[in-house]
Amino acid sequence: MKKLLSLAYLLFTFMQAWAYTWTDSNGLTWTYSVDSSNNATIYGVSQAYGNLVIPNKVYNGETEYTVTKIGDYTFQSCSDLTSVTIPEGVTGIGDGLFSSCSSLANVIIPSSVKNIGSSAFYGCSGLTSVTIPKDVTSIGYNAFQSCSNLKSVTFLGGVTNIGERAFNSCSSLSKVIVPDIAAWCSIGFNGEESNPLCYAHHLFSDENAEITNLVIPSGVTNIGGYTFCGCSFLTSVTIPEGVTSIGYESFHSCHSLKSVTIPSSVISIGNSAFFGCSGLTSVTIPNSVTSIGNSVFFGCSGLTSVTIPNGVTSIGNFAFSGCSGLTSVTIPNSVTSIGSETFFGCTGLNTAFIGSGIKNIGSKAFANCSNLNDVYCLAYRYPTTNANAFSGSYPDYITLHVLDDAVEQYRAVEPWSTFKAVVGLAGSSGATPCAKPTIGYKNGQITTDCETDGAQCVTIITVDDAKTYITENINLSVTYNISVYATKPGYDNSEIATATLCWIDVEPQKEGFTDAVASIKATPVLIQSENGRINIIGADEGTLVYVYNISGQQLASAIIKNNEANIFTDLHPGNVAVIKIGNKSVKVMMK
Repeated sequence: MKKLLSLAYLLFTFMQAWAYTWTDSNGLTWTYSVDSSNNATIYGVSQAYGNLVIPNKVYNGETEYTVTKIGDYTFQSCSDLTSVTIPEGVTGIGDGLFSSCSSLANVIIPSSVKNIGSSAFYGCSGLTSVTIPKDVTSIGYNAFQSCSNLKSVTFLGGVTNIGERAFNSCSSLSKVIVPDIAAWCSIGFNGEESNPLCYAHHLFSDENAEITNLVIPSGVTNIGGYTFCGCSFLTSVTIPEGVTSIGYESFHSCHSLKSVTIPSSVISIGNSAFFGCSGLTSVTIPNSVTSIGNSVFFGCSGLTSVTIPNGVTSIGNFAFSGCSGLTSVTIPNSVTSIGSETFFGCTGLNTAFIGSGIKNIGSKAFANCSNLNDVYCLAYRYPTTNANAFSGSYPDYITLHVLDDAVEQYRAVEPWSTFKAVVGLAGSSGATPCAKPTIGYKNGQITTDCETDGAQCVTIITVDDAKTYITENINLSVTYNISVYATKPGYDNSEIATATLCWIDVEPQKEGFTDAVASIKATPVLIQSENGRINIIGADEGTLVYVYNISGQQLASAIIKNNEANIFTDLHPGNVAVIKIGNKSVKVMMK
């Protein structure tokens, strides 16, 4: 049955005097209003079915008005509408404009359109393709959700903001054409949770070549949340140096993904980033990463090996849950906490090595690891945990290996007391840990100190960039990431102290070519963070300092006094702070 009156038309039949009607040469009656600039907004039409051409002008007596807007929900549920031509001059497609127009198979969006509203084409199951004009900058949430037959989307450029679930449940989407894939890798960041690439089963570049081995171009600094979610044909991904964060669920359910290269510049891997990547066989996490988020590798059943670096201090809930291909795992001394169900259901896990720094193991962290035979725990004092940490893993068949002097205390408390045997390893008990060291910078040297007499400070430094160039006008960024712990025979290793050393207003030499750090002339600044506090040492007197979160929101500011500033924020350990000192911005992972 043909839909004779749109909802908007019925409503505006009874509206105030500002609502006008005009009948065109085809006998269609249009309802519209006029703004102070004499531009018209259409709110309804007497008959909306078949092939509909929206007029670019309407008339009121002798006056002609240009149509620049179409009101929200004007054609909602016009189920017999098959095609629509929107005239040039219309600047926006309103919220819910064509929602539930299930027969709509073709829509022409003019180049004048700047934004597409929320739910604009929601449930338009007849749409098979759509072209987004180059001047469109914003696509609202749910805009194309449940367009179940939408096979291709072409972006001509310009989009910077895509709302949540914009292309959710577009189950036929197999072709996405974008003008610059590098620019699209970051769309979806800053809180936006959807990207048109999320639901694509194939990825296409501007040359329309299918991408299975994706090399993300240099220049990309962040991979936004959900960016490649559900791209089930991706087999490998190379992430370039310079990327600092991999967003939450960014590669969620990329079932064919077998390998991924994570560069040393990455400091943050978001929750569920590789959730369900069942084809992934091995992964090396760089030393720059200090925490592994919740569910990062959940359900990666093909994962047979993983390298957890010494810089990691915490492993999140469910991080490796369901990784049934893992046969052994080594957790470094730097890790102090393992989350709940972190290794739950790792049925192939035979051996687990837990470092000396562990203080807490979450509920069911190693539950249902049915083939676990040996657990090595090097912490002198047993970590706090729940009695169910190894439930379903048959602890009465597991041998626990601990330091010689720690055997009795492990035997006295659950779940350790439920193991088949608790046996000693040769080595010091380390009952007393070394004091946490301090880090400083003086006279061109990084300095470390520890209050424990006779303790040795072990310093690990990674350098983001320490190159100089022959050519001028190079934006040189030199950043040291420093990790220090103290060690001494008869003691446990200390907690790890961290700092970032960077140069403000870097000036590369103009002649010659060298990688020597000494050739770089700039003001050194040392940045340290702990429990929301940021300490900055070495910047010039009176320098302004600003602290932002990763979304660009300013959190705090300060002025350098006596070459130092202490700033307090509400950032938590694992959050990324963007610290602007003068004209230099540095990203720092909060400790």
